[in-house]
Amino acid sequence: MVVKQKIKININKKMAIGVILPILAIFLLAYFVILPITKNIIITDSAIKLWNSDLDLRLAETKNMSQFAKGLKKDDIAINDLDNVFFKHGQELELINSLEQIAEKNNLTQDANMESVDYSGANYKKVPINIYAKGEISGELIYLEELENFSPEISINSLETIKNVSGKDGKEYFDMFISTQTIWKK
Repeated sequence: MVVKQKIKININKKMAIGVILPILAIFLLAYFVILPITKNIIITDSAIKLWNSDLDLRLAETKNMSQFAKGLKKDDIAINDLDNVFFKHGQELELINSLEQIAEKNNLTQDANMESVDYSGANYKKVPINIYAKGEISGELIYLEELENFSPEISINSLETIKNVSGKDGKEYFDMFISTQTIWKK
């Protein structure tokens, strides 16, 4: 009987060892092989996602840079258009002659007073021009419109009109006082 028990115990031990050893081997394999590989996969995945987001940011910056470059080209065009805003040094007589031509074209008499342009260390100078014009209201309105569209720009600061006595021809004449501002470039 003692022999039967030893055989039973040995068989039970063998069965237990046969079941426990594969489970232990699977557990050790999982702990020492699968878990480190899984951790490496997770770390690699995070690194790839970080790298991908960095590339997306760089791509967005590149798109912004190309848009910025296009904007600079447009700004260059706009800066070149700024030359149409400024009068250039030495154009004083041309400006007065142009104003007289506009007045004459609209049957107005005109007197324009302009300060001399003194740059004294500045590259740009604001110069006021006071204009007195006399004529029919229709001619004065066209004159004002042409002043608004004048290139380089003439800014109208104030405008005053006074109805004058009717002329010999029965038409009503108006006196117009215009205070303007111009910007001159050295």
